[in-house]
Amino acid sequence: MRVSLDGSVLLRLVGLPVRLPVNVAAKLWTWGHNARSRQVLRNLPPYLMDDVGLTRAQAEAESLKRFWMK
Repeated sequence: MRVSLDGSVLLRLVGLPVRLPVNVAAKLWTWGHNARSRQVLRNLPPYLMDDVGLTRAQAEAESLKRFWMK
């Protein structure tokens, strides 16, 4: 008995090793971006805080979030 793979199944099987590292890299980049932007937000001067439209309490709450949190 011969089993043949559908093209879409084959593409999924071949694409998995490629997509996994790309997805991991994208997640790591997002986490790094979150950490950096929250650090900048934590150190933002009051006049820029007003410009962004956040209160100090809102900025503090956002800056205390862990890097993996949305």
